[in-house]
Amino acid sequence: MEISNPGELLAAVGKDFGYKSVSRNPLIFGLFQRIHLVEKVGSGILRMEELMLGSNLPTPIYQKEGMFTFVFNRPDVTVEETVEETSEKILSLIDKNNSITISELAKMIGLTTRAIEKQIDNLKNQNKLKRIGSDKSGHWQILPKLI
Repeated sequence: MEISNPGELLAAVGKDFGYKSVSRNPLIFGLFQRIHLVEKVGSGILRMEELMLGSNLPTPIYQKEGMFTFVFNRPDVTVEETVEETSEKILSLIDKNNSITISELAKMIGLTTRAIEKQIDNLKNQNKLKRIGSDKSGHWQILPKLI
């Protein structure tokens, strides 16, 4: 993900990037301070980097010349790992409630219903999951692993 600001960094910030903050518009900045939308002025970059490091996410790349830009890279995770994680989440939620709906799964996992349907189709094709009864009144059955 890339976030760009058409304005350059102010010269006063350049060498103290991440430690110093200078306002372009003191009137707007003052208003934000009074309504408590500003906290710990000049600490956002360092706090963000610490949080990302603590979450094992790559540090953003900053472009300071010309248009100011942040580039957030995805963590090094393969599609297969992501699909496997999602499958495990689906099976775990079904294990807790075998009558759970696809819509409920989508909300709980944070994916679209279509994405959940594809994952469920994969689980069915792998003989890990089966639907017993109708879509409306049926339930899910997690199939035992074959050795």
